[in-house]
Amino acid sequence: MQQRRFNQYDEDEDGLLSEDEYNTGVYDSYDADDSGVIEEPEFGDVGDDIGDGGFWDV
Repeated sequence: MQQRRFNQYDEDEDGLLSEDEYNTGVYDSYDADDSGVIEEPEFGDVGDDIGDGGFWDV
């Protein structure tokens, strides 16, 4: 699941996330209201992904 999600963000398929790919893929996926800021209600989703077994768990 994690690799598939990363590949979705890596639009040029170079194995890296450029700043644009990060902003349009990762950051924007948490900024639900497109305000340019990840606000407190949206940050809960980040916390879920950072925890054990979440997307960013390494």
